[in-house]
Amino acid sequence: MASCSNGNGPAKKATMDKVYGCKLTTEQMIRDCPVDAVGDSVVICKQGTMTVAGSGKGTMTWTEYLASKYSGAEGRVMECKTGKPLFHDLYTAPLLTYKNKKLLVDKRMSFEIYDPVSHRWLEQIELPVWRSIISAQGSSLNISPDSLIFKPPFQDRKAFASADSAYQTEMKRTDHYLYMRTANQLLACTLCGDTLSERRLLNLENDFASYFAKYPDLKKYLDEKLLLYKAYKNYLDKGGKRSYFDLSVFPYFYNQLKKLNPQLAPARTTLKPVDE
Repeated sequence: MASCSNGNGPAKKATMDKVYGCKLTTEQMIRDCPVDAVGDSVVICKQGTMTVAGSGKGTMTWTEYLASKYSGAEGRVMECKTGKPLFHDLYTAPLLTYKNKKLLVDKRMSFEIYDPVSHRWLEQIELPVWRSIISAQGSSLNISPDSLIFKPPFQDRKAFASADSAYQTEMKRTDHYLYMRTANQLLACTLCGDTLSERRLLNLENDFASYFAKYPDLKKYLDEKLLLYKAYKNYLDKGGKRSYFDLSVFPYFYNQLKKLNPQLAPARTTLKPVDE
């Protein structure tokens, strides 16, 4: 459990204004995660402190908190002097890690993962996909292009068969408002090398052409997943090795694996790129 201490009172300009010239109010600095550049260092301007129960670290500044294995409650990454968000995409809240005077921004996507024990798909499992690095030079912020850091969770033939069944069912529907469930399952299997799922995933745009013609805004979610598919395929085509995401970092999956192997070593407890 984490708690945030930020003080009370009406919104006013934060004390950081006097040092870094931030344009945000204290309230905005509490809600969001403003950053600035000082020399060659990225500075976290966020107000307040964090305390994580059971961590043994006591009260942490936000810079210390972002450098630790803990995450959550950071808010949107904003440019301190302008108050503008630095990222505009569809992803869930990114994982932020302060490291070597830089801020690593790991953007996550929600995936569906098949659980062979319960024979069902688990929804909204958020995995790191892209990394952008915010660095500083000459007191100016630099944001790197996204780089692929994604590793697919392993899916077996039971998952392939379940995705096939989901696709067959979806094709019989007249309204495809839940089509992304099928798309996510096909993507999960495609990324693990199932060629049938791959063909069907790539054909979804044609399969649901009339639906997308009626609701064009909903196609952006499929486009987002296809962008990942193309990037991962390009990685493999250039000689990249397929390796799988270690799901034991999530307690549910660790407990499932522990049933099969009571001697299973303790798992990592964070998705962030830090030592534990």
